[in-house]
Amino acid sequence: MNFFKRNYHVFLETFLIAAVFVIIAMFFSGGGLRPVVYVDAVFVVGAYVYLRARFLSHMRKRVGVMAKDMRAALLGGSGRKAAGGPAERERTGDAEVDRDLRPFYEELDAVLRELRKDDADRQEILDMINSIAVNMDFDKVLEDLMPRLIEVTNSGCCAFYSLNGSTNKLEIKNSAGFSKNVYSEFDMTLGEGYVGMAAESRKTVVIKDIPDDTVYSMRTFLGKVKPKSLLVVPILNNDQFIGVLVFASIYDYSAKELEMIEIIRYYVGVAAANGMTYEKTKRLSNELKFQNKLIQNLNEELEQKVESRSLYLTNIIDRVADCAIYTMDRQGIILTWSKGAEELIGFTAEEAVGRHVENIYEPEDREAARNRLDTALNAGSCAESGWRALKDGSRRFFEIRLFSIYNDQNEVIGVSNITRDLTALKLAQNAAAFEKETGALMIEGRETALVLADAGGAVISASRGAALRLDEELLTGRNICNFFEESIELSGALESMSPYPDMYERTFTKRGGNARARVWMTAVENALTGEKRVLLEIGEGE
Repeated sequence: MNFFKRNYHVFLETFLIAAVFVIIAMFFSGGGLRPVVYVDAVFVVGAYVYLRARFLSHMRKRVGVMAKDMRAALLGGSGRKAAGGPAERERTGDAEVDRDLRPFYEELDAVLRELRKDDADRQEILDMINSIAVNMDFDKVLEDLMPRLIEVTNSGCCAFYSLNGSTNKLEIKNSAGFSKNVYSEFDMTLGEGYVGMAAESRKTVVIKDIPDDTVYSMRTFLGKVKPKSLLVVPILNNDQFIGVLVFASIYDYSAKELEMIEIIRYYVGVAAANGMTYEKTKRLSNELKFQNKLIQNLNEELEQKVESRSLYLTNIIDRVADCAIYTMDRQGIILTWSKGAEELIGFTAEEAVGRHVENIYEPEDREAARNRLDTALNAGSCAESGWRALKDGSRRFFEIRLFSIYNDQNEVIGVSNITRDLTALKLAQNAAAFEKETGALMIEGRETALVLADAGGAVISASRGAALRLDEELLTGRNICNFFEESIELSGALESMSPYPDMYERTFTKRGGNARARVWMTAVENALTGEKRVLLEIGEGE
């Protein structure tokens, strides 16, 4: 009965096909059977249409159930608890559909389990990569990596051998799952033995023919077991051989497991290279600690000497009160500021240091300050003098000299500025020039015969009256003694003349005739230089 229920559509289709043949036979037999044929034909067509509609409805229902279950399975839903179980029958309301789709559900569940395992393996690989990326200590990387590699490759044991470049030996660094005998092989040579040869090939190799006395035996609850397969994975970084991973399993390695180990081996190579670099760096760091300590002590001693010399230099510069000394970088930012700069320019160190040099000038002098800085940077030095306004509104006459500052590579790194206040000297020079000009006006414009000469008799200036008295148009630069017959006597008087208020009076004969001239002389002397000037007045002689 159950067989008939499951296959009723097959029997119905067979019945309809047989009915069609009967109708065709009755149609060709003729006679009074034609009305029956028509009735039978209508019945067959109706039965076919009904069967077709029922079949399509059944198929749509099954496809809908399959689509819902597949979506729930792939998206993590809980639609089905088990193929053909009560939960499914309640959900679909059709036990027959559930029963027909049971093989499909079972296959779908198997595919889903496989996909979930693949996702778990990929996530494990990502976790391993992340662990490798954040840890520079390769020993710690191996401790964390070994159990994960064993799980991903479905192995029972794992070991990592590092290549010693100086001895060409493969030295074991870490292992998991192997018996302690594996450490007796720590000094295997690259290229010797089945593991050494596989490592030298630089390709992942699966070894099946494993001798019974292999050291790669695994510990199980039944004791030591010889593996069925060995997986030898050379580890490279930038085509440089670093070491080898050896896995052992009681199963055959699948293509998917080999694919995953190929993915992870690159990152293991990076981690191993980073780890070796880290170990070398750490070793070098330990070796250099003593040297660093010595260097540190030398640096401290040198810093003390530099600091002392800087203090000496600063004290010397600060004692130069009549000069403003400061330094700037290439951009014109003031770096140092002497005490003399505070007194002469009027800005304190707190106001000047860290600001551009143009800020210590009044607006009308700033362009000139920038031009001087550019000249010193390009030409190596610059010198100017002139009047400038100060912070307090006064004006002073400064001599400014700028010099480029060089580093060890002869590169210009800044500019030094030495500014001297020459206001008093400038005023003295102006006063002297003014006095000279005034004296010249007082002497040269007089009708009285006046002559100003030095101690040797050279005429510095003479009045119009003196030129008329001596019958000479130009007296300046000539010796007054040469205009008189008693030139030697007059020269001696000029040299021995005492400063004012002493007076000298004498009558001399003018050269070239018998005319007599009376000469009155008085002298002034510079107390600092001893320089003497003599003023002579020439009148009519007796």
